[in-house]
Amino acid sequence: MILIKIVLLYLLADFVTGLFHFLVDRYGKMNGRYMTKSVNLLLIHHEEPRKIISQTYWEITGGVYKISLLIFCISLMWGFNWELLIFLLFCSNGNMIHKWSHQQKSKTSFIIRFLQKFKLIQTQSHHSKHHIGHFNKNYCVMTIFINPILHQLRFWESLIYLLKLVNIKPINSST
Repeated sequence: MILIKIVLLYLLADFVTGLFHFLVDRYGKMNGRYMTKSVNLLLIHHEEPRKIISQTYWEITGGVYKISLLIFCISLMWGFNWELLIFLLFCSNGNMIHKWSHQQKSKTSFIIRFLQKFKLIQTQSHHSKHHIGHFNKNYCVMTIFINPILHQLRFWESLIYLLKLVNIKPINSST
């Protein structure tokens, strides 16, 4: 039962980080008011996809760790929840998996290549579909499982449509 929970938390983290990625790609703007550093790095990433490779662990994960720590500390008022901790750790490391999907195989450790080979983390070929065209698909960067489901459901198109109904329009329709 615990293993099933961990797998489901991993998939949920992929979806949640993908949702953030989608919101930045479609509604984020450079030097905006909120989460400027994280948003800028993601938007620049489309212009320079391999720049992520040169970033350190803390440059890539630091912003999400700060938010995760805040959420976790607040949650402690209701007691310790190991599921929330695991979920936040997965979310905090999502962009590391993203980084590995951009690295050359020769520069990637055996462990990462093993995880990619057995589809436990996202592969280069799966993530490359996000960088083809208008950056309008494959927002989830941790696994190969969530993107096809969301694509079949036309989830992102539906979300854009629903947000337009409440007068929230994409800023970046080509990214």
